[in-house]
Amino acid sequence: LSRTEVQLPLEPSPTGTILWEQDYHPRVGIWLMPDNKSQGELENFALRMVSCDDTIWPLSRSYIENIPESDRKFEATKADKAKLFAWLAARKEPGRIGAAVGSGDLEAKGSLCEEFFTWLVELFG
Repeated sequence: LSRTEVQLPLEPSPTGTILWEQDYHPRVGIWLMPDNKSQGELENFALRMVSCDDTIWPLSRSYIENIPESDRKFEATKADKAKLFAWLAARKEPGRIGAAVGSGDLEAKGSLCEEFFTWLVELFG
């Protein structure tokens, strides 16, 4: 391969894609949110980090679900994002995913987080 030619896979790896030539840097990493398999966004990844015993999460979901569809300003495909931001509104630093991870409100553990961390270490390690 020349430095200008990159072989892209037909499908992303389920554990994240890393492209590089043997002696060429920088590496290029591709992680399709949320998990390289499902459609979604960063917020769908973060949703999987909410503790199953979190007492605010059911209230946040209920709040969004009980808004009449005629009054919703967001598209149906953004409902999970709205639920997460309703939950984030009750955090010490409202609305900030990174702050929720740093404070331990979002749990950076579980198989998805482990796969993402492994991919990051391989990409930047």
